[in-house]
Amino acid sequence: MSFLGYWYGYHPYAKYCRSFSIKTAIIHISAFFILLAYGHNVCSAKTEADAGTLQVNAQSALLLDVVTGEVLWQKNPHKRWPPASTTKIMTAILVLENADMAEKTIVSQHAQEATTESSIWLQAGEELTIRDLLDALLIKSANDAAIALAEHTGGSVESFVDMMNRRAAQLGAVDTHFENPNGLYHPDHLTTAYDLSLMARHAMRFRRFNEIISTRKAVIDWPGKKWDRTLVNRNHLLWSYRGADGVKTGFVRQSGRCLVSSATRNGWRIMGVVLGSSDALKDSTRLLDYGFRYFRPQYIARKDRVFTQISVRGGKENKLSLVADRDLLTVVPAGQTASPRKEIKLIKARAPIRKGDRCGYIILYNGQEETGRAQLLAAGNIEKSWLFKIWDTLKFMLLLGLITGTGVRIYAGRTFAKNTRKVRNNLPPGKRGSDTSWSRYRKRSYGPDRGQGGPGD
Repeated sequence: MSFLGYWYGYHPYAKYCRSFSIKTAIIHISAFFILLAYGHNVCSAKTEADAGTLQVNAQSALLLDVVTGEVLWQKNPHKRWPPASTTKIMTAILVLENADMAEKTIVSQHAQEATTESSIWLQAGEELTIRDLLDALLIKSANDAAIALAEHTGGSVESFVDMMNRRAAQLGAVDTHFENPNGLYHPDHLTTAYDLSLMARHAMRFRRFNEIISTRKAVIDWPGKKWDRTLVNRNHLLWSYRGADGVKTGFVRQSGRCLVSSATRNGWRIMGVVLGSSDALKDSTRLLDYGFRYFRPQYIARKDRVFTQISVRGGKENKLSLVADRDLLTVVPAGQTASPRKEIKLIKARAPIRKGDRCGYIILYNGQEETGRAQLLAAGNIEKSWLFKIWDTLKFMLLLGLITGTGVRIYAGRTFAKNTRKVRNNLPPGKRGSDTSWSRYRKRSYGPDRGQGGPGD
């Protein structure tokens, strides 16, 4: 027997040592779980306190998920307010929808005179591409570029403004009214944080728009000058906030500081809108921090990732992988999960199938409201198997034989009827008989036991 075995088994003080060890272990374990629970409660209390005390001094503010449009936080989202240069989001939408980036336009005298506030100092008669003017519009927030683009796209500024108001209404921005394409103050030039979010989300569907709003600095030609035009983005979040990738600043004295901001982290993009702020940068930072800290995306489907597989009839392979054409997600509070109602519709696939073919769709619902939809596309090609190629050939030949046989019967029947009428007409009137008797004659003369001959053979 070992010394330790002797000590714990037979020594008179062993039972007291064992009792002390057990009690000490129980105390330490209990203390660990108490501290763990206390820490969790403190963290939860702090989270709830922080979530409830988000302070934004803007007159109107909104935080939402870009993909679904789900609102995560809001303050007076439908309050009408002069939007300043955030107006240029709608100007960019119409240019992207109606103009070619490679087109060129000649600057008018009206555009040259629109150099108030921010501009790139356009000169009448100067020729620039739509691409360069759009860069100037969204990066430098150039008012003269807005006028030049409006005249090129709409024919005149007035016509372009009408287009802006019609398009805003189509997008659901019912509390918006524009008076100009650049955002200079007018008492009737108004929008809301919610309406701006609708317009910005629509603009983000254009790859070119996303490229421009995330650009910190760009250079465009300046003909006749020794230097080029340098465009520096006025959205300082692009330098100071991790993941920032847009969108548009705005300021006139009557509106205060305005900013539509966006940021992407781990593939999740959220957007903040602040109107009438004394410090739009700080307010936007608080909004975005709040979104990333207290919410997370729960993906139902990811773009270009396999969502499911379906059976394929008649192919060299009997299974086909389907991928979603876009991200489909719902936003949930951090640490929670959701089970949203979804509808999945799949086709009965038959080879051949080409990559990108539509093979179904997914619809996501919040209650009875549709919150997202994605197409399910074929992830690859599936050729028809040789056995089904032979079967299809046989079916085609059978169909062709059936059509040919039917045609021959119709032709033979018409020829027989013509010959019958000819024989009947050659008989004397008194011997022609009735239609009924000739019908019996045809059956008797050309029945199955009479061969293939006809009258007069």
